[in-house]
Amino acid sequence: MPIPIVRTDGKSFATGATLTPQRMLQDAKLLREAKTDVTRRAEAALGLGNSLYFYVGHACPDFGQIVLVYDPTWTETERGSATPFDTGGLCGGFIKGSGTEDPVPYFTRFRVGLASWRKQLGEYVERHFASKRAYVLGDRAVADDSTGRLLHPENHRRAWTWELQVENDHELLDGLLLLCVQSEVAEALRRELRRLPDDRATLWYELFRSPRFRVAPAAAEAPIVCAMTEEAISTWL
Repeated sequence: MPIPIVRTDGKSFATGATLTPQRMLQDAKLLREAKTDVTRRAEAALGLGNSLYFYVGHACPDFGQIVLVYDPTWTETERGSATPFDTGGLCGGFIKGSGTEDPVPYFTRFRVGLASWRKQLGEYVERHFASKRAYVLGDRAVADDSTGRLLHPENHRRAWTWELQVENDHELLDGLLLLCVQSEVAEALRRELRRLPDDRATLWYELFRSPRFRVAPAAAEAPIVCAMTEEAISTWL
């Protein structure tokens, strides 16, 4: 199975365009507007279009406690690009390596189109990591790249995780393989579901009754939800 792509959401943004249980059911879309000003500045600096961001195989708890895992095949026909690092981190100076102090040429050097990213990801993981499972679980690379980024002692996981920049909003249920949430979010979703018309509620009821919906233990914070998600993904590979 190919490594799936992951969107972690639920964090509050100044625009208010974030996922809540109510918006998930009433307007089930992932929105490009759900981003910080830091991300907007990175887009401007790098010449990126207004993008919707996914990590490949990584559920990052910095962005919320709602984790959505997708089949990656639909991205190949979308507008956008992919990089083997977090673009915001690159622009913010948090990714170290030869050339990273000049973000624009470094970004240009490593950026690939969405039509070819999956092939290049496969080669990248095979070349630099012990296995796909090791990559998904956040293990360090076993071989560095030419810029010293992967094994640099100051770098953390977002320095070697692939990021997708998709220049369209995305229907939340389209290609969804797994939804992992806090127990509080799960309860809120079920309450909201009772307010939906039957025809709109059917797909959600099917999801909630399936193995594609997983709920973290009571009081679990975002890191637990994200770790649970990554462990599930790793068993597919």
